[in-house]
Amino acid sequence: MAEYRIDDLARVSGVSVRNIRVYQDRGLLPSPGRSGRTAVYTDAHLSR
Repeated sequence: MAEYRIDDLARVSGVSVRNIRVYQDRGLLPSPGRSGRTAVYTDAHLSR
C-alpha cells in the first residue's frame, strides 16, 4: 500500500491541497493516519 503526503496526494489525484482539506472538513474524505507529525494518506484516500 502506497503512502502519500498531502502534496503528493494532490499531485497524483489532480486536485489541489485546498480541495483535499475541504473534502476532509465536509466528511467526504477520511482523516489521514499519522507518522509522527506527518499526515499520511493511503491508496484508499486516493481512490475515494
